[in-house]
Amino acid sequence: MVADDLAENGTQEITDAFEKGSGFDQTERGAVLAQVEAEKRPALIRAWEESEKSKAEIKAYKKLAITGSWENTQIASVEARIKEIEEEIEKKKAEQAEKIRSRLVEIHKETDEKKATMEAKRGEDIIKVQEAAAKFPATGYVPRKLLGCFGSRVSLAKIDSRRATTTKFLL
Repeated sequence: MVADDLAENGTQEITDAFEKGSGFDQTERGAVLAQVEAEKRPALIRAWEESEKSKAEIKAYKKLAITGSWENTQIASVEARIKEIEEEIEKKKAEQAEKIRSRLVEIHKETDEKKATMEAKRGEDIIKVQEAAAKFPATGYVPRKLLGCFGSRVSLAKIDSRRATTTKFLL
């Protein structure tokens, strides 16, 4: 395009010079035309080269734009999937936390029930001991086991005899 304009302008100037009759003869005219053709060829080659370069740049630009668009689409897709996974994880985390809290409540409830049962049993045992202790003076019975929690069978008679011997030595 540009080369055609340049070639036409150069040829036009030479043609104008011939028409004015500036004194060129046929041999000079042929040499001038050959020179114009010689100059026209590199100009056409340069113009073709520039045209092909611009086509290649436009093609590369389009491919880069398509690639960039594809990349953005892929990134958006991956980010959306990551967000979904994070939401699923948060949901599962909340569910597991709720299960654990529920289990803690169950444990506290069971513990309270066991404590209440043990307190009731302890109260019953204390009442039984108190009732038995209340019957001893009336029946005259002296319990044979004392300090049974230590696994020894110490009777009150032995304790009384030990006290008596200890007091004899002290007197």
